[in-house]
Amino acid sequence: MIKVMVMVHGDDKGLVLPPKVASVQVIVILVPYKDVDTQGIFDAVSKTVNALSEVGVHAESDFRDNYSPG
Repeated sequence: MIKVMVMVHGDDKGLVLPPKVASVQVIVILVPYKDVDTQGIFDAVSKTVNALSEVGVHAESDFRDNYSPG
């Protein structure tokens, strides 16, 4: 028998699973703005993902530039 857990379906883009069974619990996104050191922001995002991963949170970063953070 297969059991499926579904928590919330927030939009038409996919299924939302409970945090304990989700393969990704947190996605850290880059939010650049004018006249700022983008490499510093990239480094901060990577550092945040690493820190979350070290404490057991399944985290990934999203550096796609063809989508806006909003």
